[in-house]
Amino acid sequence: MFAFLFTTLDSFATWSIIIVDSITGEIGIAGASCTYSVYGIGGIVPGKGAIVAQAMSNMNAKRKGMEMLKSGSSPEEILYVIIDPAFDPTSGLQQYGIVSLNHIDKPVTFTGGSARPSKGSYTADGISVQGNTLANENVLKAVYDTVVNARKKGLSIRETLMKALLTGSEAGGDVRCGQQKHQVLLLP
Repeated sequence: MFAFLFTTLDSFATWSIIIVDSITGEIGIAGASCTYSVYGIGGIVPGKGAIVAQAMSNMNAKRKGMEMLKSGSSPEEILYVIIDPAFDPTSGLQQYGIVSLNHIDKPVTFTGGSARPSKGSYTADGISVQGNTLANENVLKAVYDTVVNARKKGLSIRETLMKALLTGSEAGGDVRCGQQKHQVLLLP
């Protein structure tokens, strides 16, 4: 089972969440931005894991990551390939999050040095939260804490992602959004 949950506003993805549940096998991704093209940043391979390619949204890296997830590669192996300058000479502009069921305790993130300011990431078993172009440094921490606390309470991935998106928005969200913080689109 898998779920996509994205928020979209006014192609740079700002912040995203991946959650993989090792017990149920459910995989969920949420993303928020002031761009309308945020829906393309995430890729889920059912039964395997998920990847988010944002900041400059490298779709070749996302496709390669999905191929590698499908073949059982670890998040670390995937990241090594997609940030290699021979594969992507613009990797310094990219931001990635990768989580897999087979390596639940080893999610990885990458934020290139040239990605937009107010950037960073947090990971835990089965969780990856990453972002850039944030209104402040508290956005990612608030999102991450919400995910961890919701998972401890046993909330579903959908509930967890929705709570985390709302928390990120309330913490300031995307610096480019102004007063309007998010709109929500839920895809089954």
